[in-house]
Amino acid sequence: MVNLFRSEAGRTAAAASSGREMRDLLVAWRDDGDLPPLTVPALLARHVTTLTYGIAVHAAGGVGRDELQEMADAALRSWPPS
Repeated sequence: MVNLFRSEAGRTAAAASSGREMRDLLVAWRDDGDLPPLTVPALLARHVTTLTYGIAVHAAGGVGRDELQEMADAALRSWPPS
């Protein structure tokens, strides 16, 4: 499984500045076997972006690091297995 927060791939994903770039990255991961073959990259890109924005809103609102980490961990548990 790709760990978005602790890997070179994660830094690449975090640097993707548009939904298209994120989708293209997810297509590559799917094609390389890092994601299940039936993964829909555009939908997963929207999912990741929505989670990221939501966590950012909570961080801006003053939520502490431990709680933000819990949110990220919960999000990663929803990540499709390879």
